[in-house]
Amino acid sequence: MQRVLISTTLAKPTIRKCTFLAVLAAVVWVQPFVRVYFRERALPPAGWDGQRGELELKDSVKRYCVLTPAWRPAFNDLDRLIQNTLKLAEDFAFVQMFAVLSNTKERSDFVKQFPESSRRVTFLTLDSLLYERRWTDESIDSEAKLAKAIDAHSSPKVWHPRRVTQALKKLLGLETIQRRYGCEFAWVLDSESAPLRKFSFKVHFQEFEDNPRLLVTNMSDPQVKLKRNAARLTQASIQGLGFSDKFVTSLLSYRSTDFWMFSLSTIARMMRHVSTVHQKEFVHVFIRHPAGLPVYYGNFVQHRTNTEIVVYPDSLRRDGFEPRAEMKLHSEVSLDLFTCAGNGPWTDIQRLHILSGPLAWIRGWRFDHLPSGGCKNKNSSAQHIVQSSPSITWATSNFDDQVLVYSE
Repeated sequence: MQRVLISTTLAKPTIRKCTFLAVLAAVVWVQPFVRVYFRERALPPAGWDGQRGELELKDSVKRYCVLTPAWRPAFNDLDRLIQNTLKLAEDFAFVQMFAVLSNTKERSDFVKQFPESSRRVTFLTLDSLLYERRWTDESIDSEAKLAKAIDAHSSPKVWHPRRVTQALKKLLGLETIQRRYGCEFAWVLDSESAPLRKFSFKVHFQEFEDNPRLLVTNMSDPQVKLKRNAARLTQASIQGLGFSDKFVTSLLSYRSTDFWMFSLSTIARMMRHVSTVHQKEFVHVFIRHPAGLPVYYGNFVQHRTNTEIVVYPDSLRRDGFEPRAEMKLHSEVSLDLFTCAGNGPWTDIQRLHILSGPLAWIRGWRFDHLPSGGCKNKNSSAQHIVQSSPSITWATSNFDDQVLVYSE
């Protein structure tokens, strides 16, 4: 009896060992087939080389992110943006910075030309963003196919094809950094943007999170110059969003400035809404009803969220800043606030009060209507206002030293 018990005891480890080896052999035998199956279902875009930043998850998730779309002709601008931000941001590490390029060739070329800046950003490419969505739309899974679809469905009279592509870089990029990287709020900066003085990402983002306001221009105001393309783009976004005309009680321009911070949960909800209404993938709908990201987002938050809408010039009139009756106003507010000679709907003193009061929450302004390199008078009205308004920390869109950069 003892020998039997000893044999049984000795046999148990042997049985376990054989079972383990059998399972291991089965896993090894099946593994190649599993790899082939998933490789065939998830082939990366042509030319993808697996470099850092393409399909990689960050170890530390950050709630606040910066996203910049760019392409090859804007490489120098993107490098300038990154380096100036490093110099003037008090808390660069507070955000995660993304750059959306067109394809992996552009990305690898930028990394070679600007290695220092490349270490500071996470790269996405339009090719990969489109490829990720291939399960719902087999027909548009690359930049080349997107270009053909835009040529087939978008009217250049409404919006230039390159603008459609740039808008999709922003929209798909924002949706991706929320879904994949966990970003909750994002600041979209064009590659030609530049910081003008020291600033804090934390302060700017928390201002937006606490009060996510949206500035729009009332194009129905008799004193505002009617911008016909604004009407076409607004109508395109209404059709894309599936809203009826009853939502349009007055004609609004949603691109009053280029200072754009977004709630990414709202962006994702807006894109799902578009797909649900049309029963088509978002990209398909967008290229048929193209408009800027601000126009889509502005229309959506106005009619589907509780976001505060600040209407220009109505809100300034209520605050006591009545514009000169003989002056016409522009849909882009920067044109009324920054001029070389100080002419315009308000005096310089009034403009300073506007920028330190009701519009102090807008941290970035456009200056590309001013001469490149600045006004002939270096102590111009625009220069004086920027220098005297600490709330202005950024120049957005096509910045070319129209005002001097301060780094105090």
